[in-house]
Amino acid sequence: MIDRSKITNLRPRTLKDKPDFHALIRAGRHFTDLSEEDYDAMCREVYGVYLGAISQIDSLFGTLMTALDASPLKDSTSVFVFSDHGDYAGDYGLIEKWPSGMEDVLTRVPLLVRTPGGKPGQVVPEMVQLFDTMATMLQLADIEPVHIHFAESLLPMLRGSPGNPMRPAFAEGGFASHEKKLQVPKWVIKKLRKNDSPYGPKKLQEAEHPLSVCRAIMMKTMEWKFVYRTDPQRPEGHNELYNVKEDPRELKNLYYEPGYEALRAEQLVKVMNWLMVTCDVTPQKEDGRGFQRYVRSRLKYPEAKPKKVKGKHNFIEDDSDRSDPEDQTAL
Repeated sequence: MIDRSKITNLRPRTLKDKPDFHALIRAGRHFTDLSEEDYDAMCREVYGVYLGAISQIDSLFGTLMTALDASPLKDSTSVFVFSDHGDYAGDYGLIEKWPSGMEDVLTRVPLLVRTPGGKPGQVVPEMVQLFDTMATMLQLADIEPVHIHFAESLLPMLRGSPGNPMRPAFAEGGFASHEKKLQVPKWVIKKLRKNDSPYGPKKLQEAEHPLSVCRAIMMKTMEWKFVYRTDPQRPEGHNELYNVKEDPRELKNLYYEPGYEALRAEQLVKVMNWLMVTCDVTPQKEDGRGFQRYVRSRLKYPEAKPKKVKGKHNFIEDDSDRSDPEDQTAL
């Protein structure tokens, strides 16, 4: 189905200032043992198979939509199509994915939506994020969320409004060296070296080179893509900065180029601000064992003696207090 000889646009594997896991994956998979000609042919074959699989999914999706359009549910059904991640599939001379890899071939995935009232042919080039589908589905179903989240409903855009050109998209991945996942015993490493399963080389690299899979965070706007990596053992990992307007294929890493110091600092501050805003929130629903209930009970029954109940807190056990409707409201 896919003519391998016409696959000529793969991203090269000889780029400067790429993360160290690129070279480690190539070595761990023994790609570097191949001749240049065989290596190129292998990458084209992987990419061709990948495109063929996508074509098969397209065909199956068409069958599904044909059946939906012939059913009475057509005008009351919203359809969302997206993927959890992409694949190197030969780009950069790599295959599969990598936990701290933030290239567009991994993080930029399709998002197609058809919904009643949507504008046919609407295309939104601005940044959106996968978890926006959750907020969109809730709004379509007229369900009020009961938790704090940072997604944005895509419904206005689906109905014809433009996207927000100032909104960045974020992604996180990787592991810290102190996590148990990366603390692999020597006997397991020996076993992995003899493992011929498809995931054996990947697990072995994670075990032998844990810093190659360190924590990573990405921020992408319409103009810039910033990737920052860190670990307790290596506070500043191999970072990346791309001008995606001029270099959409991410071929030239500008992070270590002179003249970009101020931009690097600016991008890092924006990432830090996002982390601070989104890293933790308090629950919207009050825990029944909480302090406010105890205070309400003391205000209502100041002479009552606290009674010890299960747990570490003292509460006033009183059926009338428990059935009081005001007990469910904040002070």
